Amino acid sequence: MYAYLNYNHENAAGEGNDFTKKKFSFLPNMGAGAAPFNKEDNSRIGYLFFERQSAALTMNSRVEKLYDVIPTRSFNLNDQTVEYYKGDERYIGEINTDHQMTEYWAGISYGKKFSDNFGIGFTLFGSIRDQIKRYDLNIFAVDIENSLSATTDWNYMMDYLDFRILGKLGLVYKSESFNLGLTLTTPSIHLYGTGVIGGRVTSTGVYIGKIPNTNLSRPFDYVASKRESDVATNYISPLSIGIGLKKDIGSWRIRLAVEWFNKIPEHTLIQAEDPYFTITDPTDDSSRVVAEIPLLKIQQKGKSIINYGVALQKTFSEEFVAYLSFRTDFSNFEKSNENSFTVGETDDWDIYRFTTGGTYQFSRTIIGLGFQYSFSRDRNKISLSNLNPKQITENDLFLLNTTPTNSSIVFNEYKLILAFTYLFDSEL
Repeated sequence: MYAYLNYNHENAAGEGNDFTKKKFSFLPNMGAGAAPFNKEDNSRIGYLFFERQSAALTMNSRVEKLYDVIPTRSFNLNDQTVEYYKGDERYIGEINTDHQMTEYWAGISYGKKFSDNFGIGFTLFGSIRDQIKRYDLNIFAVDIENSLSATTDWNYMMDYLDFRILGKLGLVYKSESFNLGLTLTTPSIHLYGTGVIGGRVTSTGVYIGKIPNTNLSRPFDYVASKRESDVATNYISPLSIGIGLKKDIGSWRIRLAVEWFNKIPEHTLIQAEDPYFTITDPTDDSSRVVAEIPLLKIQQKGKSIINYGVALQKTFSEEFVAYLSFRTDFSNFEKSNENSFTVGETDDWDIYRFTTGGTYQFSRTIIGLGFQYSFSRDRNKISLSNLNPKQITENDLFLLNTTPTNSSIVFNEYKLILAFTYLFDSEL
């Protein structure tokens, strides 16, 4: 597959601050084969490997303007009153997100035909999921005249590799007028997973507090930073049940498919030994906790969903066959009560895919060429952050505008599909 992606997340970083991306990529997709296992008892073996999921999206947005972010601050310096941050400051806000994910499945299959009407098969899959997510938010307010600045950084990341196995059982009934299929995919069994998770929260010159045991006030800095390697992971895929129908009407063939995915109970995907950043008040001798942030704990949770598809096949000759299909690719992502598995983009997109193309056969070789258009629209999103400045007070810990903004996603993807099949055994 060769793919071109055009993506826009309107107001992703606050009103008027969009994420946009245009990207061209090559996507190796799938290979499979089958061979007789025992011709006498009508059994076969097969193999397949394919890219089950893929995402690669790096986004950024930046705001730079003159704005009175910090009101004028007066300090007593050597018995003299000094004023800082008078008037407008130079405000710079920038956010960068990076999401890279691939999930590969490989399977060995065994199938047996019990009669001219009924057959059964089972595939054992092994799966590898490789995922990286990063989120970087950096904000500066600079008093140009006095060369002072207040800053806030909010950065975290995870990078993990997870291995699991699962099985798929298939039943097929074949009659003269139609074929009916049923599949059951087991929940995954976790084998091994390891990753890195880290984060950093800093605040410099934003909060104003009194120096202990004095009547003097000054800006205070906060730093909370953690990073842990070799952290265990546990990614889960759910039970699913699918049903498919194939019916021939003259030179036309109709296929219908529906698959239900069970919900995934909330559980920890990856967590540091101590997932909380604890920020205390340095002006208080009792070390009063002013913020406790569970950045280093990522939860996974999934809702029950149904995906469906319909395909039409038209046979023009023994050599040439044309295809047209539509299918949904809905996400089962559900926001966790404690934390969000949404560091970046693409987790909760509901995608619709249209595909058309054809195959041409000569001798034992089949060549396929297709085109796929996919899109997603979501007008009810909440911004990932808000880079639009606001005037803070001396009691604020961070230089952040926490007012949420309504946002929307427009996603378009175009794929060119090339396929090659070689038939080793005419009896297949």
